[in-house]
Parts: sequence; structure tokens; C-alpha cells
Amino acid sequence: MKKTECYTFVRYSEIDNLGITYYSHYFIFFEIGRINWINTYLLPYRKIEKEYDIGLPTVETYAKFLVPSTLSDKIKIVTIVEEKPLSTICFNYRLYVENKLITIGYTKNAFVNLKTLKPCRPVSLKEYIDRIFK
Repeated sequence: MKKTECYTFVRYSEIDNLGITYYSHYFIFFEIGRINWINTYLLPYRKIEKEYDIGLPTVETYAKFLVPSTLSDKIKIVTIVEEKPLSTICFNYRLYVENKLITIGYTKNAFVNLKTLKPCRPVSLKEYIDRIFK
């Protein structure tokens, strides 16, 4: 299991007329956590795309909203990958405000060859993946 933590703040453009964070923005928070995890454990995401011709589109997602967040809340994004990826990788997310769990969720992302747009196994990233999941 590999975990990262990062932070973001709820901006005015992300709240609805009730003053709470509109649900779709939580998936952007997930993306912030996912990119942080990839940059921390693999390689910079841009390098994976440009030098290895691999993309990671989201193919499945889930979120359960436990407590709403509001304007200016500092959100801690905990991102966890529990299993060694093959052709997909599953990122699990835990979002917190002031140490209170507010949202849980996951995304499943497929490794895709950017030249063919077909699913692939990330053979060119094997060295990095093996180092992470010893």
C-alpha cells in the first residue's frame, strides 16, 4: 500500500447556491490527489505521457459524500493505491476537513497507449512499478 497526502482549498467557484461544494468538484479533488500520487511514486505525469506515450483515463469512479465542505475549507486529500497495477490502477481517496472524514471514493484508471488509444500494460514503467510494490 502506498499513500500520499496533499491539500487544496474550496474556492468560491466550487460552491453551489446552498454554500456547499458542488458534487462534481470532488472528482477534481480526486484528480489533484491522483496526480500527486503519480508524481510522487512513478514519474511526473507529463513525462509519462510525452516520453512513454502512456495515458491514464478514468474508466470508473465512485464517491460517497459524508459531510459537506464549504467555502475556504482546507481539504486534506489522502490517496492510496493498495494493489500493484496491471492494465488498470485503482486510486482510493479519503478527503478530510479539520481531521474529519468528509468523502470517500475511488477512481479506476486504465493504462492506454496514446498512439493507438488502446489499453496496454505499462511495460515501459515496470521498473518504477516494481520498485513501489516490492
